[in-house]
Amino acid sequence: MKGLLSIAQRFTMKTRMALVLGMALSLSAPNASAQSLKDRFKKVAVKVGKQAKETVVQEVKTTAKPAAKTGKKPSAPRGAKSGGSTVNIPSNHGTLFAPLGTPVDAKKGRTAASVSKPPKEEGKQPDWNDARPSVDDLDNKSLVAEFELLENCVVSRYVSPSGPIAVRFGIVSDELSARVRALDRYAELLNDLPDTYDDEDVDQSMIDNANRTFASCLKSKGYQIVVRSSIALIIEMKGCMLNARTVDYFKKHGYANAHKQLTQWDPDKK
Repeated sequence: MKGLLSIAQRFTMKTRMALVLGMALSLSAPNASAQSLKDRFKKVAVKVGKQAKETVVQEVKTTAKPAAKTGKKPSAPRGAKSGGSTVNIPSNHGTLFAPLGTPVDAKKGRTAASVSKPPKEEGKQPDWNDARPSVDDLDNKSLVAEFELLENCVVSRYVSPSGPIAVRFGIVSDELSARVRALDRYAELLNDLPDTYDDEDVDQSMIDNANRTFASCLKSKGYQIVVRSSIALIIEMKGCMLNARTVDYFKKHGYANAHKQLTQWDPDKK
């Protein structure tokens, strides 16, 4: 069983959830041996991996930039260009930036809630679901804990993959996926900004656009919620779903208490 779960943990959230539910359904079939099922899911995992690889290769070919010019002059210091309508991010910024825009509901992403194993009887599961907090109210630690518990319940056949607990598992998965996407997008845009500032071929209007694009990320619901509590459990969870570049960024800059030291910045406030 652990081997099957480890296969699912190698993929993105939606693929991982599909594999988990598929595993549980197949495991409930009669006359299915553990080894044959493990081999079957390995084949599924390999097929999904190949498809993902082909997609990535195609995207790289589509979005590849022309080769960089040779003999490039030394880059100008950040912020040296003038006449822009936005403010660049500070060079000494912290790991996370403070959200921008209209704040989401103040209770979202702040609820610390322990989670116990749900009842095995389907008739009792709706009441268990109803007693749980709304998934977007949960802090990151509580959300990851519930995701891992319910994932194990489904994979181990403790609950039906089509019952009330599986429905709750899908909702928890969607919320965790939204927070993962928010962190991936944040790190991607932030990592690219310094190169944009220093590129002599980029004019100020393009820099303004890059600054505002990053600002739009800070306004998203997913980002506003995920930075309200420690992001450590999302980074450290088994089968981490963040992009490798995102994880590298947070490991380099520190993340344990990053949510308590948010950098204040607004591209439109000089």
